[in-house]
Amino acid sequence: MTLEGKEQIEGAVCFKVKMINREDVEIIYFFNSQNYLPIMMQLTLIEGPGKDKVINNYFSDYNEVEGSFIIPLSTKTKVEEMSFQKIII
Repeated sequence: MTLEGKEQIEGAVCFKVKMINREDVEIIYFFNSQNYLPIMMQLTLIEGPGKDKVINNYFSDYNEVEGSFIIPLSTKTKVEEMSFQKIII
């Protein structure tokens, strides 16, 4: 895991953190620099028909649940800037 700097995402200054999972897939997380909540997760497909396409998962509308957990009530997935899926709890 490495800190790659800061970037503006969805109007917030975020820490950009790069991680590589067990399958050698690079995943980049963007954490809000004010509250450290994840704003976006980014990965690039490495195989299949979508190979080399960038997928961005956005997290928003955070809410505290049962006084212990803070979870996003809304997620949105974009593939190369096209909205693909939006889930609101």
